[in-house]
Amino acid sequence: MLVTNYTTKPVGKMTALLALFFLFLCPTVLNAQRPQRITSPDSARYSLRLHREDGGPSRVDESAGTISITRQRYDRILTIEQRRRRKGYWQFSGSMSVGFPYVDYYNRREYFRTEDASRSTSFILPSGEIIYGNNPEYLYDNDDFMSGFHAFPRFAAARQSKWGGYFHSTFGYYRSRVTPKGDPYSNISADRIRVARVTKEDVVTFELGFQYTFFRYRRVRPYVGMSLINYLYYYGESVDRFYDEASRSSGVIGGFRSKEIFPMYTELAFTAGAQVEVSNRVSVGAFLFFNEAWNIFLEAPVGLEVRYSLK
Repeated sequence: MLVTNYTTKPVGKMTALLALFFLFLCPTVLNAQRPQRITSPDSARYSLRLHREDGGPSRVDESAGTISITRQRYDRILTIEQRRRRKGYWQFSGSMSVGFPYVDYYNRREYFRTEDASRSTSFILPSGEIIYGNNPEYLYDNDDFMSGFHAFPRFAAARQSKWGGYFHSTFGYYRSRVTPKGDPYSNISADRIRVARVTKEDVVTFELGFQYTFFRYRRVRPYVGMSLINYLYYYGESVDRFYDEASRSSGVIGGFRSKEIFPMYTELAFTAGAQVEVSNRVSVGAFLFFNEAWNIFLEAPVGLEVRYSLK
């Protein structure tokens, strides 16, 4: 038998401390290098308890146990349940839209006064005297002489459904005026006769319409829609009025006037806009509006609207 003798050297204090430090350090370093698994909030799970409602206070259903569900699925079910419990509601609204007439609509011309009746335009003064003018000069820089005003207030009762449909019946009154501003005789020489086209329209309307509201449960709610618009009353006037500087007299040389009650002209109108909720019941917004103008052109494309909800 071969026996080998060996001697074990005693371990110093410093060596023992280093050994202990290494034993504690290695697991820490290894764990730090190991990738950590981070749970996404969407993949987190909830443990839910069912509650029973029998017409009285809600109470936990002990026989049902618990349900484990992801957060994403829980949010989806909650959204569906909230939509199911939402209901439609009535609304009342008031709006005002206005128009911006173009300078080209202001038709103006000036005649040279003459004593020659041949190939001249005759003007009958309020006194009965007849004067003549020829060589008309057409002018289109009329924004300093003519002014236009177009307004279309409307009032509606509507039903907002929970799925986004908005059904409304609306009464409106369209008012349009194009007239000279200031003194119509200003800047006219004594040998000229000024002629300007003066227009007036008063229209009472009734609409039955539909709109679809996007993001109806958010603060900002855009929408698009169309309506069937009917005219209940119409008065229109478009006349060529002359202004004679020499006599400081005015009269009419041509034009038309029309007045109709229940003409029942039917047209389509289109709108698009957005409402912003300012409280639980009140919202305000802006919109664009235009109609087909087969019979009457409602020149009021830009407007503001206030809605009040009966929730």
